[in-house]
This record gives sequence, C-alpha cells and structure tokens, in this order.
Amino acid sequence: MAVSKRLRYEILRRDNHACRYCGATAPGAKLNVDHVIPQALGGNDKPDNLVTSCADCNAGKTSSMPGAMVVADVDQDTFRRAAELKRATQPDQETVRIAFHVHLIAVWTWAWNKRSHNEPTKEQEAEAFKQLAILADGSDFTSDHLTQIAFEAGSARSTEPARFIGPNLSDDQFSLGADAVSHWWEAWEKASQGVKPSADQTAEFCDGLHALVLLVDAVDQRDMVMAAAARAGQQRDTSIIRHLSALREMAGPVGGED
Repeated sequence: MAVSKRLRYEILRRDNHACRYCGATAPGAKLNVDHVIPQALGGNDKPDNLVTSCADCNAGKTSSMPGAMVVADVDQDTFRRAAELKRATQPDQETVRIAFHVHLIAVWTWAWNKRSHNEPTKEQEAEAFKQLAILADGSDFTSDHLTQIAFEAGSARSTEPARFIGPNLSDDQFSLGADAVSHWWEAWEKASQGVKPSADQTAEFCDGLHALVLLVDAVDQRDMVMAAAARAGQQRDTSIIRHLSALREMAGPVGGED
C-alpha cells in the first residue's frame, strides 16, 4: 500500500524537513519519504519505518493542519535491523577476497589447459593458487594486472606467477600477446607433427614476447607480430624478436625509395 500524502507530510514535519541521512534541508534540497527497511525486504508503511531523505518529492504538505500531533518517530531498532539486512545481503571483504583468488586460479587453469592437453596436477594447482593469493593480498596491482599475470603464468605452465610481473599492459597489448602465443603454439605443434613446446620453451617465448609488446604499436603492427609468431613456431624457435626483425627487413622501407 502506498504511503498517503498526509502521512508523507507528517513524516517531513516530524523530521523538521531535513534528511535524516545527510542533514540536507528544504528548500535547498528536495525531500522525499523513504522506507528504512525496503518493502521488498518486509518493511511496512508505519511511521517508525519511514524517514525523510533527499529526493524529488515534497508532496502532501497541504494535507495536514499545522497544529496536528507529530507522528511517531523512527524506532532506532529499525535502523539497526536495516543495517543488519544490508550486511546480510552484501558480501563481506573476506568473501570478496577469496572469490578473487578463485577467479585468478580459474584464469591460470584455463590458460594452462589451452596450451596443453594435460591438466595441472593438484600439487601444481595448489602452489599456483598460493602464489597468486600472495600477489593479490600483498601487492597494489589492479585486478586486470593480476588477471594478466595469472593468464601468462598459466600459458607458460608455470606455478611461479611472480616471474610474469611486468608493466601493466593495455587491452590492445594484452590481446596482441595472447593471440601471438596462440599463433606460435599452433605453428610449433603443426611443424612438430603434434609435439608441443615444453613449459620452459613456452616461458622463454612469453618472456621475449612480453618485452616486444611493450615496444611495438599493438594495433598498427598486429599483423607483423602475428606473422613473426607463426614463423618462430614453424621453426620451433622461442625468439619472436628475431623473426620480427627478419620480416621487417624483407618488407623494406615503407613506401619504397625513388
């Protein structure tokens, strides 16, 4: 049932036309009557569950006589119950922290499985989880940067994500690196008739690639980097920089010379 105009005005009058949350007053602020405990959570329309708050509506003030009795004030227990309900419906910091750890190990495992048909052992997964949690809790890296580190460590089948700490890559740089690893891996496997590069070889390639993506234009030179990654994979080489240099020499000066 909607709050009547008369009751709305009585609540505003009771609260001296001031927001009970921030203290803003009329006429400088537009005021409304709010449920302390939302109706969706069982709150009712009684005065002890209604409070003045900043809003766009101040309707109903003409529906009550100036000398009318002030309605019941908000019960402080209602405020406490509202706070408890809010805490119950929102995850605490510890829950959020653990959920992010789980996210990181999920990214690491996905990247590992994408590079290998063999899943990591329970011991490897436990060690990676431990190291990623230490990084997440003990550093000021952004969530995107930590996700990037987890991806690179998983791609290299490494349980030491700290090895892959580096400057935070942009979205374009990260995409360039991920696609280059895929091109290199697939070309290597095809040239080797199904034999995959080892974890150490993959880690070495990723190290060189990471340094490269920090230097090149991730958009303008994407095709050249992909070609270099595929060429390195075809020759089962862990150095992408060597092949990028060779391709640039073959291409010659842009536009040619007269």
